[in-house]
Amino acid sequence: MFPRVSKWVAAFIVLLICFLTIAALAAWRFYIYRNKKEWRKVSVYKESVLFDPFMASSHLTFSPDYCLTQAMENPPSIKDGYVLAQPCFDSGRHYWETEVHKGSDGVGCLIGVAVLPRESKDIQILSAIGFGQTESYFNIQCERAMLVGIFIDIEEATVSYYNVNTFQRLHYDKLINTKDVSPFYCVAKGVTFKLNPDPCRKYTDAP
Repeated sequence: MFPRVSKWVAAFIVLLICFLTIAALAAWRFYIYRNKKEWRKVSVYKESVLFDPFMASSHLTFSPDYCLTQAMENPPSIKDGYVLAQPCFDSGRHYWETEVHKGSDGVGCLIGVAVLPRESKDIQILSAIGFGQTESYFNIQCERAMLVGIFIDIEEATVSYYNVNTFQRLHYDKLINTKDVSPFYCVAKGVTFKLNPDPCRKYTDAP
């Protein structure tokens, strides 16, 4: 036989559970509100960017409007998947959005900012986040699709990455170079990047 519980104790337990539930919901709503408030401050700097086919290898394909790129097969090396977008920035604050579709085979891809030094033909990555099997970069868990916003402040030499669906800031980084900074992407087989996507559409992991 279980010991009998006082009605007052039972009522207290019920009230405590209700209080904790309400407190958790309130904390979650405040968290979303705070994230959304921060995102709105940076999204006012939103602008359009386009892929630069002259800053890409022949292993990548582009849509006629240069808003979409993908690799039909795995590039021979990771650098063969690199591509920059235009314009490049050397002053001010800028924000742009990219729809990331990652393949189901676990192949990794990168999104970030980079520069192309005048004295070199090699793209220098300043900051990037990875999706899938990537090394040496901050990795984001993304099963199929995500809408990513990138905000760069040249004067402060900072870059921030956002999940536009949840308004959550995914990553924050400092830049070591702020001269002619360009949006950067690393494409692999099964990965699609789309620039300036439909702002009214909600992007989820659903196919």
